Amino acid sequence: MPHLPANTAKGSKLADGLFLLSFLIIYGLLIAHGIPEWRLERISILQNETPIKQVVLFFLFTMSFLCLVLTFARVHLKYWLFLVLCFVPLEFSKPFLFLPRFTPLDYLCAASVLSVLIYSPWKMLWAECRRIFGDWALGFWIGFLVYSWVMSYVLHGNPRGAFRWVGFLFCYFVTSRILATDLTFQEQLAALLTLLGTAVSLLGLYQISHIRAYTNVEALFNQHNICSAFLALCIPAMIGFARSGSIFPRLVKLFCLVISATAFLLAYSRGAWAGILVGSLLTFSLGYFPRRFSKRASAFYGLLAAGATALVVFTVVHNGSHLVNDSGRPEYWHAGLRVFSTHPWVGLGPGGYAKNIHAYLTPADRMLYRVNAEGHPTDFWQHLHNLYLQILVEYGLIGFAVWGLGLGSLIYRAWKGLPINGDLKTSLKPFFFISVVGFLVHNTVDIVTVNSFDMVFGILLAILAFHPPKKYSDSQQAG
Repeated sequence: MPHLPANTAKGSKLADGLFLLSFLIIYGLLIAHGIPEWRLERISILQNETPIKQVVLFFLFTMSFLCLVLTFARVHLKYWLFLVLCFVPLEFSKPFLFLPRFTPLDYLCAASVLSVLIYSPWKMLWAECRRIFGDWALGFWIGFLVYSWVMSYVLHGNPRGAFRWVGFLFCYFVTSRILATDLTFQEQLAALLTLLGTAVSLLGLYQISHIRAYTNVEALFNQHNICSAFLALCIPAMIGFARSGSIFPRLVKLFCLVISATAFLLAYSRGAWAGILVGSLLTFSLGYFPRRFSKRASAFYGLLAAGATALVVFTVVHNGSHLVNDSGRPEYWHAGLRVFSTHPWVGLGPGGYAKNIHAYLTPADRMLYRVNAEGHPTDFWQHLHNLYLQILVEYGLIGFAVWGLGLGSLIYRAWKGLPINGDLKTSLKPFFFISVVGFLVHNTVDIVTVNSFDMVFGILLAILAFHPPKKYSDSQQAG
């Protein structure tokens, strides 16, 4: 089976530097446009804009984007992936001049995909995609993307949501190529997730110390559920990394884990808690964790469980609500089901939810469309708080079936890629599996594919699906 040329797997330091500089320019231009949620709206360089200023900014943006396209072919893929991960907590979306509302990582992925299409022999690229995704998954995803673009045109929708899944697929593709040659990638990824999760947690705990609101661990995400979703992608990797060998001292690893677990529990996201719990129980039932622990380990895990329980009770008490309250989820789901019953086959069209949901709300629901129960402005109906229902509403049964089969094919490959013997000493896969399951579960009560979390999800899926050749396995065990 032919592979892509080596210059897509190996890179140069000059290309890395130019690529990073170009991305930082684009990122800086979008930030300078002003980000209200970061309280940066006052620095907007587009205030009092003039035609000359617009031309200069557009030229700088265009040259930076072209530089991304031209240099990606020589960039180290692992560094590209780490760059994506580092900017996930710093993600935001903004329109720029006449360009639509995209995130910096959207532009990064768009330039990288375009570079691959331009510089890679198409026959080799097609063969590589078939090897990495499999024929069935590749066919379903192509079908979903084509269907999305067609229905966006027919129903006057917005294909941006479909484009975001291209980023997810590209991260899956890049990760698979890295794993084919790099023996240390899994551990390095776990180390990076440990650092990112700790940084986000420290910022969230700092916020708590100032505002004294114990359900506002938001960090840079502006929403505690989203912050919890990110930590749920990091914490299992932290646990696996803490059990591994070098890079950081064990005491540092434990500190990072305790800080992140504390922030995760104080953030009060029951969907994220349930996801991690279901993922852990499923992993335990598959035999990846020991059935019996030593006295020392039992005491440690007992103290950890007691501390976690105390934090949960503390968080619920300070939240002023009950652990089992519905947070308005039934209103979202009933509205979604009303839309589905009216448009079962093709839905409202990609991006059609925001434009059309008002027509399907009851009089009581419409009272929450502009203001909440206290009379404050709200974005209550920004989405349906269920990824699967949201896709069903926007894409209908046809689009949902194709999307579900495409995603299900990749999940099946990930399932088949789990180590058979349940060995935790030589693989981080079971810990990544917890995050994958948690992500899927959390999306039943929320939509956590925002902030490019779907890209992180794609990276973890690719790791789980990877089957190392025999020589690769032997060299890993010898190392």
